[in-house]
Amino acid sequence: MLNLRDLSTWRHGSNSQRQAFSALQSLNVFSRLGGYDPVLASTHAIGLDTAESDIDIICEAPCLESFDATVREAFGGLPGFKATRSALPRPASTATFRFRDFAIEIYGDDLPVEQQNAFRHLMICHRLLQLCGPRLRAEIKQQRLAGAKMEAAFAQQLGLRGDPYSELLKLEHEPDSKLAQHLNPKGKI
Repeated sequence: MLNLRDLSTWRHGSNSQRQAFSALQSLNVFSRLGGYDPVLASTHAIGLDTAESDIDIICEAPCLESFDATVREAFGGLPGFKATRSALPRPASTATFRFRDFAIEIYGDDLPVEQQNAFRHLMICHRLLQLCGPRLRAEIKQQRLAGAKMEAAFAQQLGLRGDPYSELLKLEHEPDSKLAQHLNPKGKI
């Protein structure tokens, strides 16, 4: 099972994971955001990152004003810093900036990180990769290299119709046996 809280996988993982982790360590991201339960919820975690992939950090932020102030104080001076607020589908705050060769996105809303869609999408995508094997990984990676978002690439490969973000979440609670059957009815993947 994928543990997005286990930073050792980033310290000792792929080259891109090690570089991303080093950048985040240099910025003291985890200590600066420690009060908001920061979790790396990035395609780097499952090996589907590309050169254009950003590093996504999700946080539980019950008070967006306090979260915004913390993020702005810690990272506001970095190149390309931009902070935005959204109200739909729920109040949230997003900050983006660049550091070294990475675009970094910090997201916060009042849900625990395990309930946030970015976390949930990564978990289901990881399960699908484990169930369907290297062929699916290669096909998804190819689509990612062509510019597709992770969720859209999975939805296309699996023949899911509709919004890829919500369609993936519908698979979240399927047991592995049913999920594998559902996703591989004719041996496609």
